Amino acid sequence: MRKATMKDIAEQAGVSVATVSYIINNASNQSIPESTRVKVLQIAKEIGYVPNLAARSLIKNKTGLAGALINKTGKPSSRATFEQLAFISELELLLTAAGYHLIMFTFDGTDPASLNVITERKLDAVFLLDVMDDIFYTVSGNFGIGVPLILIDSLITDNLFKQVIYDYEAALSKAVEALDAPHCLFIEKSNNVAYMTYIEDCATALRIPTYSYGNLAELDALLVAGAAYRQAIVMNEFTANHIRNKEIMEKLAVICTCGCPEILRNDIIPVTFGSKAALAYSVMTNLLARDEQSVLEEQTVFRVALQ
Repeated sequence: MRKATMKDIAEQAGVSVATVSYIINNASNQSIPESTRVKVLQIAKEIGYVPNLAARSLIKNKTGLAGALINKTGKPSSRATFEQLAFISELELLLTAAGYHLIMFTFDGTDPASLNVITERKLDAVFLLDVMDDIFYTVSGNFGIGVPLILIDSLITDNLFKQVIYDYEAALSKAVEALDAPHCLFIEKSNNVAYMTYIEDCATALRIPTYSYGNLAELDALLVAGAAYRQAIVMNEFTANHIRNKEIMEKLAVICTCGCPEILRNDIIPVTFGSKAALAYSVMTNLLARDEQSVLEEQTVFRVALQ
């Protein structure tokens, strides 16, 4: 007779394998509805599932290591590289001050084997940057039971995982106030479809025409195509300077996703945020402090506020 697995339980309960894993191993640093917990445990009992006690014991060991995993599927853009390195640089300072070591690792989302090196390390927490929606569970399944996995610049429809993003609704509203109509938004495509959709929906609600591009060549073509607009909102300080140097736009407001507005030309209007790294670090520490889990139970998406 075939041994029952967590996958069997997940299929019958209609939840993810990760959810089953957290329930079976009593991971108290994850917020799971009581009805789901009861359902999963009942199914496990009915099908005769026997947990792996050796695997369960692993979660008790702390290593002082945190991982930052960057999705490099395809050809990474300079915009994404600047933003991610700025985030990781600040996050590392916070973690180091708290006694952690941060391991940065890039992976190809189309090649699960590219994760083998990082999964050999026992991590206390994982920050996952710009992950594609359809491979998230493939990636998350590589990490130990009860290890907090925090998504950065990514959104998924699973309340089990915490997600940290910028408050683009507030940022776009502030940018609109700084410009005159008509204006548009230039935004680079993201690996995470839900994250991209969130930003586009914020723009649509404010009636901002949106132009998305995959690289600088496509952006330059859009600048010509969108020549009817003389004012625009731009994501990322480096991209804003690139556009301004084309001398096509008369007025630009930039949503500063790199945290370095000081590099902008003097005639560009900056919209700045608080620290994304500080918020991500706070989410991590609260998840690791099991007695403080109630702080996070009702919140899944954490938005970095404007400065």
